[in-house]
Amino acid sequence: MPSILDAIGNTPLVRLRRCVPANGAELWVKLEYANPSGSMKDRMALAMIEGAERDGLLEPGDTVVEYTGGSPGPALALVCNAKGCRPLIVMADCYSEERFQLLRALGAEVDVIPSVEGRPNVTARDIENMIARARELAARPRHYATDQFSNPYVAPAHRDGLGREIWKQTDRNRAQGLSRPRRISLWGREKTREGVAAWIPSSSKQRARRRSVRVRPGRRCCHSSSRTASRRRVSFA
Repeated sequence: MPSILDAIGNTPLVRLRRCVPANGAELWVKLEYANPSGSMKDRMALAMIEGAERDGLLEPGDTVVEYTGGSPGPALALVCNAKGCRPLIVMADCYSEERFQLLRALGAEVDVIPSVEGRPNVTARDIENMIARARELAARPRHYATDQFSNPYVAPAHRDGLGREIWKQTDRNRAQGLSRPRRISLWGREKTREGVAAWIPSSSKQRARRRSVRVRPGRRCCHSSSRTASRRRVSFA
C-alpha cells in the first residue's frame, strides 16, 4: 500500500455460526476494528478531510480542529498526519490518561481544558466547554473545524464506502448460495445509518421490502438527556 490511508475500509465481513440456533437467521459482522486506528471512525475522519480538500477548505499545513474524547480523535490524528495537516484535538481533563497518550503518540496536539467534576466524570457542561473552545480555535487563520456531528461529507462517504462494501460482500455471499441480509444493524452515528441505508440501489427489487430503523437510548450516558442541550452540544454554529 502506498499510504496508511489505503488500509482504511474494505474490512472483512464474517459469519458467526455459534451465536444463533441451527435453524436461525444468518448472523454476519463487519470487522471495523481492522481499520488502522482500530475503529470505523477512520472512515469518518478520511471523509471529512478529503471532502474539505476537494472543496478548497483545507490545504497541507493547515490545522484541523475537533472536540472529542473518543475514537474520532485518534482517527483524525492518523489521517491528518498522513495528509500533512496538523491535528488539534480539544479535550477536557476528565478523560482517561490513556486517551491523551494515544492522541499524542499519533501526532496530535491536545488542547486540554479543565473539567467540571474531574476524572472520570464527563458532564454535559464539559462537552459544551469543549465545543466553545474548539469554535474559538477554529476562528484562527488556517484553522479548519471538522465539526464531526454536523459534517456534510460523512453520510455520502458511508454510502459510497461502507454501504457499497456491505452490498458487494453480501452479493458475493448470494453467489455462493447464502442469503443477502434482510436486516443491517449499526451501532454508531446517525450519519452512518443514513449513508449505509442510502446505498441500497434504487433499482433493487428488494428495496420495497427493506427498512432502515434508528434505535437510540432515551438517555445518553455521560450527557444531558435534554434535547436542547444535545443540539447545542453537537454543533459549532
